[in-house]
Amino acid sequence: MSNNPDDLFGPVTEAERRTWQLRAHAALATVLSLAAAAGLDPVTWTLTDLGGLYGRINEYGRVLTEQQARERFAHWAEFLDLSKNPRTARPESAALRAVGSLPARDGGSVVVVLSAFLPDHHDPDGTDPGSEGC
Repeated sequence: MSNNPDDLFGPVTEAERRTWQLRAHAALATVLSLAAAAGLDPVTWTLTDLGGLYGRINEYGRVLTEQQARERFAHWAEFLDLSKNPRTARPESAALRAVGSLPARDGGSVVVVLSAFLPDHHDPDGTDPGSEGC
């Protein structure tokens, strides 16, 4: 049996993609309004072609320390009530990730993925990639 969803439900139509994107756009507008009122720092958001939202904590030249990235990630994950991914949310990880969904105005939901890259990350085994031993 194939894992391709098109095999079971047929191909995704352009109308479905537009509907999903409009749903995500409306959910993001609500999130941004509430986040501004709550005083949260900005996040870079991308709307996926299937109507999901992908937020990046530190993107496009924002210089954040590891502590700042962790704090901003924690505030947003809590604000959006997202579940942290245990595979990438470990203290020794170079990236954090949280996933969940937001309710949409039409009764549907929008999938949200939030991530943060940890710039001050060091290998847990102590190997420095800039050293002569690498």
